[in-house]
Amino acid sequence: MNHFQLITLATTTLLLFTSTTNGASTVLDVFGDPVIAGSEYHIAPYNYDAIGGGFSWKENKRPFTPCPEFYVLQNEKNTDYGQTTVFQPIDGSSNKVTLSTDINIIFPKVSPPAGLPFFCDKSSNVWKVEDNKKVLLGGKKGGKDSNSVFTIKELKTGGYGIFYCTSSSECLGLGIDPKSKDRQLVVNGQQPVPIVFVSNDLFSKKKYATYVASS
Repeated sequence: MNHFQLITLATTTLLLFTSTTNGASTVLDVFGDPVIAGSEYHIAPYNYDAIGGGFSWKENKRPFTPCPEFYVLQNEKNTDYGQTTVFQPIDGSSNKVTLSTDINIIFPKVSPPAGLPFFCDKSSNVWKVEDNKKVLLGGKKGGKDSNSVFTIKELKTGGYGIFYCTSSSECLGLGIDPKSKDRQLVVNGQQPVPIVFVSNDLFSKKKYATYVASS
């Protein structure tokens, strides 16, 4: 039995017991623990039987374009955890990530190379959404740059979804571009990717043993 099968077993009993603190529901990882701001998590598929694994990034090769572009994608193999992510609430008032809170999403362990110094803006590992609805890297931390602000919501079908809010009343889920060859992430409100959050404790023997026992 591999790690992703264990995640699926755990989510059937742990995932949607969301805790409530100060009127806000806390997002939980697959162990039932609160998702902590600034800590690293893998974003994994809620449904193990579905195609796709964790999230990562890739350079978009564009001919005759001097400035590099890096986009977010879901790995095709569900045994590939991809890059760890960090969720950082915009207001910074709590160390726990809650549902519908404005957050930045960051790949903490990658540093996309910047473009040519006199032609391109410096790249970053912060997620953002461009006008064409693609989810790219190159965003800014904080709430001033609205195209770098996301939120997490529960899905009725199970699991969580990451949403991009264009206004206080309109939030669209992040899904897979059906036209892309490598499962590129885009704003797609009709089919958001059902996900769970896996802390690095999955790979420690102590947490892993508890995890198996609870299943």
